[in-house]
Amino acid sequence: MNDQPTTTSTDAAPPPAYQPAGVASDVEERKLALDEQRYQLEKEQAQFQRKQAVWTAVSTIIPIAVALATVIASFYTLTKQVELQRDIQASQAAAQFQLTAAQIVANNTDPWLAKGKAQTLHDLFPKQLSQDWVDQFDAARYCQPAYEDHILFARLAVEHPDQRDSIADVWLQLYCDEGNTPFTAWLRTGKTPPPPPVPIVAPPSVRHVTKSTGK
Repeated sequence: MNDQPTTTSTDAAPPPAYQPAGVASDVEERKLALDEQRYQLEKEQAQFQRKQAVWTAVSTIIPIAVALATVIASFYTLTKQVELQRDIQASQAAAQFQLTAAQIVANNTDPWLAKGKAQTLHDLFPKQLSQDWVDQFDAARYCQPAYEDHILFARLAVEHPDQRDSIADVWLQLYCDEGNTPFTAWLRTGKTPPPPPVPIVAPPSVRHVTKSTGK
C-alpha cells in the first residue's frame, strides 16, 4: 500500500500568463527609457555637484586672494614710503651740508681765499660737493669795484690824507684785485703813476730774421 500523497491536477503551478510579443517589447523599451532617464539624472547631478564644488572652492579662494593682494599692496606701499622718506632725508642732508659749506666759504673777506676754501671742501668731500659747485663761485666777479666805490674811496683819501695807506689796504681787502694798481697807488700817494712803458715790437721781417738766426 502506497502511503505517499497523490498530487492532484488542482495543486500544480499555474502556467505563465500568455503575453503577446508586442507587449513585451513595449515593456523593454520603457525599461530602457527609464534607465536612460536615470542615467541622465545621475549625470546632471554629478555635473551639478562638480560645479558646486568648483564654486565652493572659488568662494573660498577669492577671500584668501583678496587678503593676500591687500597684504602685498600694503607691503609695497610701505616700502615705497620708506624709500621716499629715505630720499627726502638724504636730499635734506645734502642741502644742509651744502649750506654749511657755503657758510664756511662765504665767511671770508677775501673772495680768492673763499675760492680756495671751496676747492678744499670739494677735495675733502668730492661726493657731496662737485667741481661745478666750486666753479660756480667766480672770485674775480666779487673783486670788481663799482664806479660809486671808486668815488667813495677817493673822497676818503682826499678827506683823510694822513690815513691813505690804511684806506688803500682796506680797498685791497675788499676787492683783492691788483688790476686796480693805479688807483691803489693814487690812494696811497695822491699822485697818478706814469703809464707803463709801451713794449717795442719789431716788424715782422725783423722778427723772422732774428728767429732764423737764433739771436
